[in-house]
Formats: sequence, C-alpha cells, structure tokens
Amino acid sequence: LARIFKSTALEFGLSPDFEISLDEESTLDEALDLFANNLSLESSDFLDRLTRLLHDQRVSDSPYLWNPYDEVRARVKKLYKSTIHLAKPVVVLDLSDELNQAGEKLIGEVEKLSGLFREWGLEPIARFKKYTEEAEEKNLPRLCSLQAPADPLKKADLASLPKGKQKLVADGCTRIQERRREAIRLSAYQHFQPYAEALALLAESIESVRRSTGVIEIGAIAQRLASYLRESEIPEIYFNLGETIYHYLIDEFQDTSPIQWETLKPLVENSLGKEGSLFVVGDMKQSIYGFRGADWRIMKRLKDEDLFPSAPKEVRLLKFNFRSFERILQFNARVFKEITPALLPLQIADASGLVSYEQEPSGKGKGRGYVEHVAFELDVESEQRPERNKIQGILDDCTKRGYAYRDIAIITPQNDHVVEISGWLSESHIPFLSHSSLDIRTRRPIAELLSLLRFLDSPIDNLSFATFILGGMFASALSRDGVIINRRQLTEFILNSNEPGQPGEAGKSAGPLYTRFRTSFAGAWEKYFETLFNVVGYLPIYDLASEVLKTFYAFETIPGEEAAFAKFLESVKDFEESGENTLGEFVRSSDEDDSPGKWELALPHGAQAVSVMTIHKAKGLGFPVVIVVLYDGGGRNDGLGLDETEVGVRLVHLTKKLAEEDAGLAALYEQKMERETVDQLNKLYVSLTRAGEEMYVLSFKKAGKKGLSEYLPKTGFEPAAKPKVGKREPEKEYVSSPYHHNRHSLLRPSSDRPIAVKEVSRGDFIHRILSTIDYLDADATSQVATLFDQCALETREVFKRNEITKKLISFLANPEVADFFHDRPGMLRPLREQEFVGRDGGLYRMDRVVMDGKVVTVMDFKTGHEDEGYKEQVEGYVRILRDLYPDAEVRGVLAYVDLNIVRRIV
Repeated sequence: LARIFKSTALEFGLSPDFEISLDEESTLDEALDLFANNLSLESSDFLDRLTRLLHDQRVSDSPYLWNPYDEVRARVKKLYKSTIHLAKPVVVLDLSDELNQAGEKLIGEVEKLSGLFREWGLEPIARFKKYTEEAEEKNLPRLCSLQAPADPLKKADLASLPKGKQKLVADGCTRIQERRREAIRLSAYQHFQPYAEALALLAESIESVRRSTGVIEIGAIAQRLASYLRESEIPEIYFNLGETIYHYLIDEFQDTSPIQWETLKPLVENSLGKEGSLFVVGDMKQSIYGFRGADWRIMKRLKDEDLFPSAPKEVRLLKFNFRSFERILQFNARVFKEITPALLPLQIADASGLVSYEQEPSGKGKGRGYVEHVAFELDVESEQRPERNKIQGILDDCTKRGYAYRDIAIITPQNDHVVEISGWLSESHIPFLSHSSLDIRTRRPIAELLSLLRFLDSPIDNLSFATFILGGMFASALSRDGVIINRRQLTEFILNSNEPGQPGEAGKSAGPLYTRFRTSFAGAWEKYFETLFNVVGYLPIYDLASEVLKTFYAFETIPGEEAAFAKFLESVKDFEESGENTLGEFVRSSDEDDSPGKWELALPHGAQAVSVMTIHKAKGLGFPVVIVVLYDGGGRNDGLGLDETEVGVRLVHLTKKLAEEDAGLAALYEQKMERETVDQLNKLYVSLTRAGEEMYVLSFKKAGKKGLSEYLPKTGFEPAAKPKVGKREPEKEYVSSPYHHNRHSLLRPSSDRPIAVKEVSRGDFIHRILSTIDYLDADATSQVATLFDQCALETREVFKRNEITKKLISFLANPEVADFFHDRPGMLRPLREQEFVGRDGGLYRMDRVVMDGKVVTVMDFKTGHEDEGYKEQVEGYVRILRDLYPDAEVRGVLAYVDLNIVRRIV
C-alpha cells in the first residue's frame, strides 16, 4: 500500500520525496499543539463542553480535574487511533437544536399532565411530583435519567375518574414516555459530539503538520488510498506503480482492519478478474487486536460469503496441532466446545469459530500432556496472594523434573499483573524476562538519565536534579574517580537547601538547587555538570545524550545496562529523525509515548529465564510449559459506541441503562457487548494455546463479577501423574565482551567564512544528482539531463539547467572520474551516500565508496574552490574504512566538479 501511495503521490498533492512514518505519535503531538495554539475565545463553548464531558467520564480519587487539557489530549489521541482504522469517516452532526426541541416537547407533556391534575384537584404521587419539579427547572438530563411513573396517581384517585379522564392520563403518560425516549436517543447521539468536533478540527492541524514536515503516517495512507481507489481505474494505478500485481498473499488475515480491506479489495478484485489469485492465512479465534482496528469479521465474510463471485473459492482448515499435546487440546475442547456454548448463545460462542473448530494432536502429541486448573476466590481485602506460592511451587517442581527456566512462560491479561508477578520472581531470585521490564524507562539508570535531561532542559527543576544526584549513576561516577561525596552528605544538602536566604538575608528565596550545589560542591559541578550545562541548546540531543553517558562512565560502571543505554540512544535517534530536535519535546515524549517497541529492548533468544508477558505479547509464541494466571473483573465500559451508516460513523453513548430505553440503542449496545465478549473469548483461546507439554491455569473469581473464570471447567481436570522430562541439553552460548570508548567529542569552533546559501544549495543539488548514479549509461548526456529534471522536481529548486548539466557531463567524462562510474568484473555495486560509524561513535556519510577486488576507494565530491580542510576530511574517511576493511587497500579521492580536478589523497 505504501508503494502504491508513493507512486500516486502527486494525485494527493504531495511531493514524491515525502516520508512515511510508522509512528503517528509525533505527528499527533505536533498537531495537538498547533490545534491548541489556534484555539480562540470563540472556541470557549466547545472547550467547555469537551471538558464537562471528560469530567463526567473520568474515574479518579481526585474530585477536581486540575489540568483538563492533558486529559482532553489523551482522549482525543486515543479516539483518533481507534477511528483511523474505520472504512468510513467520523460524522460531525450537531443535534443540539433537535435535542432542545425534544426536551421542550417532553417538558410540555409533563406540564400538561401536571396541569390536568391541578385542574381536577388531585394530588399526584411523590415520584411524579419530583419529575414535575425537574421539568419546571428544565433539567433535561435529569428528566432523561429519571423514569417517569406509569401510574402518576394513587390507585383510588385514578379509579374515581371517569373513563375519558383515565384515558387522558394514560395517553399523557404514553406521550411522556415517547418524548423521553426520543430525548434519550438524541442525547446518546449528541453526547460525544465534542469529541467528533475535536477530531474534525484536529484533522486540519494534522494536514498542516504533514505538509510542513513532509511526513505522513502509515495509518493515514490506507484512508486516502481507499477513496482514491474507489474513484480511479486500477490499470492507471499499476501504470504509476510500474508493474501489475496478479497474486496476493496475506498472512494473519484475522488482524486486517476495515480500512485496509477497503483499500486492498478493489486491487484483489482486479487481479482475480485477470486469472490472478488471493491466498489468505489466518485464525479468527486469535484476533485479539480489536483495539488497534483488527476485525475478524472481515475474514469470516470472506470465508462464508461469495465476495468475489467470478472466482472459485477453496477453504482449507488446518486440523493438526503441532504445538500442544493431546491433554491440552482436550482441556481447550472442554472450555470452548462444551462450557462456552452452555453459557452463551451459539451465534456469540461460535462467532469466531471457537465452537466449530477441529484440532487433533500430531503424532508426537497423542496421549501426552498435562493440565492443572486451580480456581481461587479473589479476596481484594486480603494481603495474602495464594497465586504467589502456587507459581513458586510450579516453577520448583518443573525445574526439578528437568525443565529449564527458558522453557516456562507465565501469561496474564493485564500489564499490572506482569509487573506484580515479576516482582515476586525477583524477590525469590528467579531469573525472569518480563516484557514489562523490557521498557527501558522502567529501569533505574534510564530513569536517572531522563531526570538529568529534564534538569538540563529546565535548570529550575529541583526534583529532577535531586533525583539524579541521589541516584546510582552519579554515585558510580564519583566512586570511579575517587571523589568522596556520600549519599548522606547529598541528602542533608538537599534538605537544608530549602532554607531561604543566607544569614542576614532572611526572606530571600533559596533559588534553584543547582546553584547551591555549584557552590557547595564546586569540584563535582565543574567536573560533571559544567560542560553539559553550557552545551544544552547547541548540541543535538543525540550528541548531548552521548556526552552524558561518557561523562558519567555509564557503560563502564553500570555494565548490566548496556542494552538499555544503546536502546536509549536509538530512541533519541528515532526522535530526531521524526523532525524534532528540542530537548524539552524529547523528555515530554518519554513520559507520554506508549508506542509499542519504541522504548522496548529486543527479547534475547534462548535466555535462561522465565518469560512473563501479557496475552497480547504471547500471541504467536509457544513454550513447553505455560502458567496462565486469569483474574475476573477488569475494564470499565467507556460508553463509546459506533453506529456505521452509509455516510459515515456516528459516535454514540451506549450503556446498559440507555439500551433499556430505546430499541435502536439496544441493538447497538448488543452488538458492542457481543463484539467485546468474542474479543475476551479470543484472548482466552490465545492464552490456553501457548503451551506445548504442560499447562497450569490459575483462575481467580471475583465476587459479583463475571469473567473468564466462568468458562473454565470446575471438575474433570484434576491433577494426574506428571510426566517425566528427558534430559535437555543446554544450548551453546557465545559471549563476546563489548568495548566502549569514553573519548569526548570536542565542540569545534564555527567557520568564520561567510555562508553562501545559494552556493550551498547548488552544491547539495549537484551531490543529489551524483548520488543517484550507480553506473553511467552509454548515453551519459541524456542520463544526466533526465536526472537533473528528476531532482529539480523532487527538490523544487531552480538552477540553470544547461550550466549544471554541461559541467556534470564534462566532469563524468574525465577518465579519472569515469573509471569509478563504469561497471566491470569484480566490482561490487558502489555505496552512495552511505553512513559509517567512526571510532568516536560519530556518523560519517561518504559520497561514493567503490569496491574493486582488494581495493576500496572513497570519493568525496566538492563544488567551488579547493580547500585544505577537505583533504583532512577524506583522510578521516580512509581511516574509518581501513578499520572496516583491514584486508583491503583503501584509497581516497577528492573530486572537484566545477574545476574538473581529481586529487588522490592516499
């Protein structure tokens, strides 16, 4: 999809050199900031409604929303991520006028019936009086939430009325109920209108950010392509792409989102009409990414319906399970084929195929396997955690019988439970790999590093500075250098620094903490902080972070965290590549960013440790032994529902109480609950299918709550004799010792030569043309002219075509240059604009590196006049390449385009 989008960029008004981002966070953050800056006083009503809505929804111990904007920002971002996967846009339709009219009609009916009672001299019951008072106050929300009594009079008073008046009362009550239901329905559709408006306003800001940065998120590509493909001819798209696609293979098809399928479907349809094919692989029972837009119903429709009538369809079911032994398959069959259909209607129980699937064990799995299910009553008030002892006992037993820690995984639904279980293992000195602990921000040295960067960004941040100087990184650096400052001294210093003023200066502010530290510990400040403090704002964030790690000898004194430090630097690099380069934005993003993988370490393969992870992280993985820990309760209904119509998607407020009031809302609520139930059952299926040989299921039932425990068998799977485990040979491990240099990068003084902006731009343009040439064509003149036009279109730069092409053709015709631009036997494809890492850790981009047998030549192209400094630059490149290619002869060449001169440096 990204390739097709690139090929049709001009149709979308985009430059062909735009970038596609896999991460939407930075674009959303920048767009939200722009959105906030553009808000005016006229937006106060909209913001007020949005904040009130947020306040009504939030669940917090705090009675007051101190900073509504942060929560508004988080909710709008979450909603954007949820709706970008939909095949249709969110509809903005303000129903406030209709709702007001419905409210007036309801109030009018209440007042009319109340007036009849006064006219007849009858006293209504207390509940109807209360309802009348709310009508007099014109309190529509209360009129909708309160149920108007069906019998507003005492039975004796109603019986004393003539039949005609009794009918008036009955008709009045009916009209009140009808008007109330109408108001409830309109209120449900109006409830989330501020969010819909916010999304629409945000869309304008997002477009502005995309245009200014030249970056578009991959999620937005499908939305644009879907509408484009509906309106365009498929052959035209393939013409732009430069090839026709006849065969499609899609893996994990159950995780396809509606907008992805809406985009792919016309392309697939076209290929099937030309004897092409579509081959999809997936398991609807393993669709657990609904929160990311995945919709297993797309695969179900493809399987059950004739979406492509002209093409024959063949469905093959894979009935052999090569992962799990037979006893585990029997347990799962009991759960999904017996218990689940008994508790749920069949259309829900088998919606994703959980009842009708067939699985048989493979040859090695027949008659083998072990399953143990232990059910607990969850006592939230008790401090005793029976699962802790049970998990400990299972681990001890499994390792005694021959299993290694790496053979065992503990799986649980919530990340909070992962953290808790990891804590228990840590206290018991059991090695573990927690997917939660793979987030480097949870590791103490990284937290200290971020605290230091927060201080450097804002020197008045006393808390961040105090956090760092009391941390292990600073203490390790002091110990290495033999500087005698202990934690007690620092603690006393921090506590005493809160005293205002100096003797004779009562009442004066103590000032920032670092100023006191600079006075009290002058040597330590000068050695560790002075340089960093002075270069903030001058160094790029990556360089600053590197200097911090060197200053405090992080790799040397905290060896167990090397991977975390390397991942931290990688996160900084990714942040800079997104177009941001301010320290403040980076530290803020480290607090808010929840992008999967962005801050996580790669999981080491074969590590001798127990894996602890959520169900989502476990998908696709398998282990010989799995401990599944399930807790009832969990998520709270956010009340947000989606009503998909022909024109788009409406945001609807859906609760059980509202569903009882209106048939239309009831249907939407039922669909929402069914979808959530299937999602929960799919999660249970994934968790119970990760085990190969042994599975232990610990379920905790919470009083008064329904949960996954009700689907598990109460009897029939009592513990049996545990199988013997054969001796397992440990995998051979290879360990290499990392080397870290600690040389500091010197800040070079800037050149005192004037900057010729146009000349620099011209030089960059010439470099761009040369960087696109692998080898020269037979007709080099046409080749250079074509490349000039292509680069001019991409950069939108205007230069003299004849002047530049003439110089380049003459330059490339120079035998000393042409020799490096012609292919010949033994020559590898040249590296163009390739980045290399030097000994100092810096990145160096080389214009052209040619490898011809045992000779490696680096060419550096220059425009303008000769300069002695260029020679030093190429000599540096040669040193780097000699380190990388120790067996080759490395040469350096300086090639001046304008002068048509070639200087051989080495």
